[in-house]
Amino acid sequence: MIKNLFTTPIAYLRVEPETGQLEEVAEYLRGLRLRESNEEIKRSNRGGWHSDGNLFGEEHREFPWLRDLVVKSIIAYAGKGLGFDGEFEFDLTAWAVVNGAGHYNVPHNHNPFLISGALYIQVPGGMEDGEIVFLDPRTNLNASVPRSLLQRGQLPPWNRTSIAHTPRCGDLLLFPSWLMHYVNAFTAPDPTAERIVISFNAGV
Repeated sequence: MIKNLFTTPIAYLRVEPETGQLEEVAEYLRGLRLRESNEEIKRSNRGGWHSDGNLFGEEHREFPWLRDLVVKSIIAYAGKGLGFDGEFEFDLTAWAVVNGAGHYNVPHNHNPFLISGALYIQVPGGMEDGEIVFLDPRTNLNASVPRSLLQRGQLPPWNRTSIAHTPRCGDLLLFPSWLMHYVNAFTAPDPTAERIVISFNAGV
């Protein structure tokens, strides 16, 4: 019998809303950024804009389909990925991050929450780099690789200490809140292009 021990469940989903819905969300967030232009919030972001408040709170009720989508995805992930059974109640908070070329997010996690995620509302056409990178939480992974394997380039799968995902518009990622991750800067043919992400936390 083989069991997969110490695995980290990460969900990669594709969101396919009705035509124009993601564009409507992007336009709303651009307007919100203008209204909050005097407030600079810095978390893991280096450059770009980080929204204030809770996008799934009482003050933002413009897109109920979006909140419902995230809630259903979290419930499914909690069951299939984390093995939660029965009733599952949680508080949900969300915020937007708008990054331009050269902006990035330093390594961080979302403790003390349970489940975190990111929904990519807008991704620049022709974007290069800009990956979200998940870091393997296990330590000392490279210490036991035989030199003969290194010389032949035959590395075991656990030798990878990070996994990168290049996002597309409509990608929805869910992962444990304790998992360290960061976001690389991107370039695009249009130097004014922006990547718009809604990130969220579920806490119990």
